[in-house]
Amino acid sequence: MRTAQENEAGHIAGAVNIHFGELEARIDEISALKKSVIVVYCERGIRANIAEATLREAGFESIVHLQDDIFAWRKNGLPLE
Repeated sequence: MRTAQENEAGHIAGAVNIHFGELEARIDEISALKKSVIVVYCERGIRANIAEATLREAGFESIVHLQDDIFAWRKNGLPLE
């Protein structure tokens, strides 16, 4: 849910970034993951909250919003790629 610049500055290992503004257009691309656990995060939570609702409306069953987003991840010194 982050911009390309945000993602390049650091992301969680294995994360697949979909820019927030592209999510609705790319729902079909990720529809095979509807029964998988999907973790959403952005910088501070606003975009991820909206993305979580969008994914639920599209039928995704298990969405986890990373608590306090990448801001807290970085603040706690957790690894980024």
